[in-house]
Amino acid sequence: MQLMLNELNVWCDDNKMTINEDKSNVIHFRPNSIAKTDKIFKCGNKTLNLVDRYKYLGLLLTEHLNYEEMAKHVAKSASRALSLVITKYKSCGGLAFRTYTKLYETMVWSIIGYGASIWGSREYNCINSVQLKAARFFLGVGRHTPNAGVLGDIGWDPVVSKQWKVVTSQWSRMRTMGEDRLNFKIYKWSERSSGRSCKNWHYRVGTLLNEAGIDVQSIHANPRIISNQVYIYQLDKFKDKWRSDVNRVNARQGNGKNKLRLYRCFKNEYKTENYVKCLMPRCHRSSYSKFRCGVAPIRIETGRYERLALENRRCFNCVNHIENEEHVLLHCPLYEDLRTAYFAKIADEYVDFEQKSFTEKL
Repeated sequence: MQLMLNELNVWCDDNKMTINEDKSNVIHFRPNSIAKTDKIFKCGNKTLNLVDRYKYLGLLLTEHLNYEEMAKHVAKSASRALSLVITKYKSCGGLAFRTYTKLYETMVWSIIGYGASIWGSREYNCINSVQLKAARFFLGVGRHTPNAGVLGDIGWDPVVSKQWKVVTSQWSRMRTMGEDRLNFKIYKWSERSSGRSCKNWHYRVGTLLNEAGIDVQSIHANPRIISNQVYIYQLDKFKDKWRSDVNRVNARQGNGKNKLRLYRCFKNEYKTENYVKCLMPRCHRSSYSKFRCGVAPIRIETGRYERLALENRRCFNCVNHIENEEHVLLHCPLYEDLRTAYFAKIADEYVDFEQKSFTEKL
């Protein structure tokens, strides 16, 4: 390290440049089992500080290369950018879905994807929460809305798929570098070190490529094809998990039931829904989303806050019936005038609508 600093000083003298010593630090990258160096490093006549973390080109590097710390730092930066997008949405009085998505991709995802080739071989809740926050805001739903319903209606590409596309692109680029380059030598060292006893970045990438059925020994394979295959593989895994979350009976945590009781009746494909793409007041889209996702302010949901048993969450107008989505939309006489007018419009599009069962109408 000191030899590198000496060479740097010589280079600066030759090129008549100076180093800002006040902004220069030294960080000792090492495993947890290795003690921090006790050496003293100097740049010119100034002793450099030995630090445990350093921010370089927007990425937070820690002395033990903790990727979780790096991901949290990226998530904070992306959240700040998302706040700017939300502010722009509010100042404009709303944005079309396509415009909002474009702003999210260019202003928020660009920050996440910038360093994803380093930390993106793992999935982090702090990164996923940024996209969930953006989706919840556009749909107008709260944080207690099931994630599967929010993601299923917004239909954006899952974060994990995009992460791995960046990672495999970097993997393909590094393995085809010139052998005299330092990056390639580090890559080969990582390859030799990887194994069950050393599950490093290279090991995780190789494991996923094998799971996806990609021949990692084919050095002439098209990098773009490899990235797309990994993306599709991760997308399919995500969709399988999404369907499982939608169709499970019980909540993921606690003893409650899954709120997506109505959602699973009509939603079986992961895609952006038409109502999301339509231009409508945000309050209308919010109400529609809440009914679909089982968080509308009706008794079956608000009864949770009162800790009422399911059979006690009764309609204020019809005391003998549980106020769920089916009751509000199809049965409750309080909304009969709205229901009659709306069903008349539906009957023009669907043959024999009045003869259909309650479930089919719903």
